Amino acid sequence: MASLWIGLAVISLSLNLNPNPNPNLELDLTPGETSRAVSPKPAKETAKGLANWHSRVSRSSSPITLTQTPKSDVASPEVDPFELMNSEAIGDLKINLPADQVLALLGEPESRNQPTFWGADGLYHQSWNYPQQGLRLDMASETRTQSQVIASVTMTAPSALTTKRGIAIGSSYDKVQAAYGMDADLSTPALPEVFIAGSVYGGVIFTFEANQVKQIFLGAGAE
Repeated sequence: MASLWIGLAVISLSLNLNPNPNPNLELDLTPGETSRAVSPKPAKETAKGLANWHSRVSRSSSPITLTQTPKSDVASPEVDPFELMNSEAIGDLKINLPADQVLALLGEPESRNQPTFWGADGLYHQSWNYPQQGLRLDMASETRTQSQVIASVTMTAPSALTTKRGIAIGSSYDKVQAAYGMDADLSTPALPEVFIAGSVYGGVIFTFEANQVKQIFLGAGAE
């Protein structure tokens, strides 16, 4: 009997020293209380997922680097919805390629407009036009005078360049589907004249005429 009383005393002492053994429970005892029924803290409402997207500019270096950030309070580090756009290329032209490298590849554009400020992303945009090469580049910069980078590439005939997966002007719809089917944007209704790989917020958009690629767009088609 004595050993039983000793055991009960040890248990009682342990409970008094640690009145709240669960750190996830709120417990605020008043003097003299040794226990109280408690409830777990309510969980915060989680974000509804990745739905809308907006452009973000990294200001750590010059020229700028264009990236995309989901408009969500919760972003998964394991999923990059813009991986395709950022890894793809048309010939050697890719997103964020600096202006000096563009000039080395294509030469001076046949025409370009004045830089225009876009409120959607807070950047200055300028079109570099190469009609004889079938190319139009959207060049972007943080200021009017800062060095520019490629924000998007539009390719039409007579360009003979290809994407990294071998798609060119004149490629068939079936060939595009075979090359980019695993990256198809399932949130957009399927249309015979358009195939979107990635998403309209950042990816590759193929436009068709008579079941053949008429235009290839690399970049963000919507904000």
